[in-house]
Amino acid sequence: WFRTKIGLTKSLKAFRKTSATLLANSKDYRGLEDLFLGHAPRRISEKHYVQSSLNVLDDALDWLRGEYGLAKLAVFQKPKGKTGEGKR
Repeated sequence: WFRTKIGLTKSLKAFRKTSATLLANSKDYRGLEDLFLGHAPRRISEKHYVQSSLNVLDDALDWLRGEYGLAKLAVFQKPKGKTGEGKR
């Protein structure tokens, strides 16, 4: 339903593969493809010493939305105002 609503014609699997390729070929976001795909760390340094930055992944996702032309859709707009307002 969501795919057709936003105009995606490829399967989600193809969309995922293409996104990983775009990240791997990007000079700014190269190396994030495993994190994007949800793969477990492979090297000892990744497992025990290096912590991945989720802020960089958020930036990469924003970039991917722009590459696909999805950034302008309302579903992907960041909420305005303070988050957690009124919650305790």
